[in-house]
Amino acid sequence: MLQKIRSTAIALIIITVAACNSNGSQQEGETAFQEYEAFVTQVERDTSADVTAIDSSAWNKSTQELQQEFDQHTENMEVYLESFKPERREEVRNLMQRYDQAFERRQQNYEEVSRRYKLRKEMLGVEVNSDDLNNIKAQDLPETYQQFVNALDDRKENLDSRDWEIVEGLWSALNNRKRSLENELDQSARNTIEQQQKKFLEISNNYKTTAQANATE
Repeated sequence: MLQKIRSTAIALIIITVAACNSNGSQQEGETAFQEYEAFVTQVERDTSADVTAIDSSAWNKSTQELQQEFDQHTENMEVYLESFKPERREEVRNLMQRYDQAFERRQQNYEEVSRRYKLRKEMLGVEVNSDDLNNIKAQDLPETYQQFVNALDDRKENLDSRDWEIVEGLWSALNNRKRSLENELDQSARNTIEQQQKKFLEISNNYKTTAQANATE
C-alpha cells in the first residue's frame, strides 16, 4: 500500500514538473514572440523616419548590425515555433514578410538620399546639409549659380528623369535662397545670377522638349 502511495506521489510530481516546464516553455515562447514583434515594429518605424546617414561605411555597418539583431531575435523565437498554434505561426510568417519589406524600403530610402546628396554636392560645389541652403551666403551666390549651371551643362546628357526632378528642386531652393538675400546683393551679383538663370532655363527647356519627343515615339 505504501509503495503504491509512493508511486502515485512520484507520478504526480512528474506530471506537475512537466506541466510547470510546459507552462514555462509557453511563457518563454510568448516572450520571444513579443520581443520579435516589437523589434519588427521598431524597424518599420525607423524606416519611416528620415535617413540622415550618408557615409557608406557607417551605413553598411548599421545594416549588418540590424540584420544580426534580427537573426538573433529569429533564432530565439524559432526554438518555440513548433509549440505555437497555427494562428501564431501565421503571425510569425507575417512578421518575417514585414521585416523584409521594411528592410528593402530602408535600403531604397538610403539610396535615394545618397543620390540626392551626391547630386546636390555636384550641382552646388559645396557641402550642403539642409535643403533650404541656408549656409550659402550672399557673397557666394553668383559663384554658386555659375557652378550649378556649368555642372548641369556638363552632366545633362547623363541625367534621368528622377535626377532632373532633384535638379529642379535644388534650383528652386537656390532661387528661394537668392530671394531671401536679395537686399544684400549688389548689381554685379544680380547681373551674374540673371545670366545663369537664363542659361538654366535654356538647358531645362531643351531637356523638356527632348523628353516630350521621346515620350511620343
